[in-house]
Amino acid sequence: MRRLGDASRLLWFAAAVGGVLDMDEPARARPGSVTVGNQTHALPARWVLEAIDGGVVDVSRNGLVSNATGVYGFGRWYWKGPRPAAAPATVDSPVLSLVQIFDNHFRHIVFDTLPKMAAVCPFLAARPDVRVLVMNDLMRDLVVEACPALGPERCFSSASPVRAPVVYLPVTDTVHAMGLVPPNSVPSLRAPSLRARGPPPTDAVFVARHRGTTRSVANEAAVLAALRERWPALRVLYPTGDWRANRAALANASVLVGPHGGAFANMVFLPENATVLEFSPVVRLWKRKENPRPCYLGLAVGLGLTYYALAPNEPFSFDGGPMTVPVDDLRALLRPI
Repeated sequence: MRRLGDASRLLWFAAAVGGVLDMDEPARARPGSVTVGNQTHALPARWVLEAIDGGVVDVSRNGLVSNATGVYGFGRWYWKGPRPAAAPATVDSPVLSLVQIFDNHFRHIVFDTLPKMAAVCPFLAARPDVRVLVMNDLMRDLVVEACPALGPERCFSSASPVRAPVVYLPVTDTVHAMGLVPPNSVPSLRAPSLRARGPPPTDAVFVARHRGTTRSVANEAAVLAALRERWPALRVLYPTGDWRANRAALANASVLVGPHGGAFANMVFLPENATVLEFSPVVRLWKRKENPRPCYLGLAVGLGLTYYALAPNEPFSFDGGPMTVPVDDLRALLRPI
């Protein structure tokens, strides 16, 4: 790898402004800042494109890259291990790898992969010889949507390790929790009709989870009643596995509300200047120095959206059982929105 020894770093991808998250309760994120008391939480300032000569991408180890000189983890917990034992498939062209843990799922493609595409799209436009290693057809379709200069014909996937003359790997300059990316660095996938200026959207949408499932809202009827005091025409949406249908359903949404979960990644389809309200204890857990799972907070900041979080009542678990939302606190939080 050129950086570790004869390194080469392409630094022309600085995305928006860097900075810190200065936090206060309840969590209120504006473009570039989130407030929670007097705590500060740093965000990555920029993306860097690492170039690894003679690199091998081990698809079975979350995209770990190695070459004859060493194994390169870049401080990420998911990039560890020896060189691949299986014989790699060799390609003749340079390869940009988007293989990363969990990124075969829609939500992780949105908050892990799409920010990389905003950074590397100019590079890919200037280098038509570079092919892009993706994890599946869904990733291919979404990254091409985010970077039309790429084109689907340059994307490929592989079940075995891949060797290339050069492997390019986009990473942030510092290591942070998954989903925390430079502010305003995520390419919106809003409907093409909304990319031109027009009348502001007015729709409010509640993204629901089916009753009784993990992180579904146990007191959903009371929550919907409170939300409809603020937005009488509030719609309830159960997103499908068809991202284009979900994009159409959110084309006129100015507000997105719902519990923490993969469906919240559909905020990537929201019109400009939309507001999101997530039912999640991100503030409470950050103060306790526990994992707050800030991926949707980070996605909102990356998209330049206005973000609010409301903590469910305790006991609460990310991994099992429904949540109960404090309705009086919800009404109070809705007043300034």
